[in-house]
Amino acid sequence: MVLRVLTGLVILTLLALLGWAVSPRPSHPDARISSLPVDTLRKDTQRQTLAEPFLGVLISTEAVELAPRVEGRLESIKVHVGDPVRASEVVAVLDTAVEQRELAIAKAELLSARASAEVATLAVEQAAERLRRRQDPQQLSLGALSEEELATTQYERRMALAKLDAARAEVQESEARVAQYQQRISEASLRAPFEGVVAGRYADPGALVRSGQAVIHLLRGGKRQVRYAVPEAQAGEVRVGQRVRVQSQGLGARLTGRVAHVAPEVDAASRMLFVVADLDGTSELPSGAVVQVSAEVPVAGVGPVSPPTGQE
Repeated sequence: MVLRVLTGLVILTLLALLGWAVSPRPSHPDARISSLPVDTLRKDTQRQTLAEPFLGVLISTEAVELAPRVEGRLESIKVHVGDPVRASEVVAVLDTAVEQRELAIAKAELLSARASAEVATLAVEQAAERLRRRQDPQQLSLGALSEEELATTQYERRMALAKLDAARAEVQESEARVAQYQQRISEASLRAPFEGVVAGRYADPGALVRSGQAVIHLLRGGKRQVRYAVPEAQAGEVRVGQRVRVQSQGLGARLTGRVAHVAPEVDAASRMLFVVADLDGTSELPSGAVVQVSAEVPVAGVGPVSPPTGQE
């Protein structure tokens, strides 16, 4: 029994050695690579790898400093840092007590000017009617009026027209003054130009602010961008549309995006190329957070290889 088992094992071993000897073997060390499908090789050459990460800073797609156009004292500030605001929402108001009094006076002057213009209009109509009667052909033929009386009537009509023009000019001046004070009162209210989040508040109620002095720093909500710098030696690897990955070590967030803007020249002082990338989706990371940015670059590899002769 043992002899039969040993004989069977020897026969199986000989058959295995014979099969290996007659099996075809590649004649070239690269034949194994050539036997792979062409599509697989092409896909391998197009794979992406991440370059060394760069330090970047998250920024909002739009930010604005809200400042009054007129000097005044802050009456109220309706928002705090971190508060969301809607577009056109009033976030701060300056004291307009003086402007309100001036507006009331200007409106009263406007009413007076309009009344004077109405009186001047009636005077023109009266002078025109008097002149029409005295220029009646029948009276002229009878010699009822002298040339001096007719000239006086014409002069009175011209005077009435001049007074009407002056009254109308006074009305326009009063209307402009009213509009001016209304504009000042309107500019005393700072409104959010877009929907966003309050990132800074630089004054408190009661403070005296100058024209153009920033009071509120507002960031547009929604998508974010990342700004980073690339060394001059690697500037040639950056292109618009390039995929990037963003990671925050401290907060553990990971984001993706694409390069949107590339500076046309290297900064002379730092010898760096500044790049801005749009991030996909929204992020809870605050603007100004320092992150690591890795750009995807193509892998340098073997180009497409044709299948060996005799294979499809």
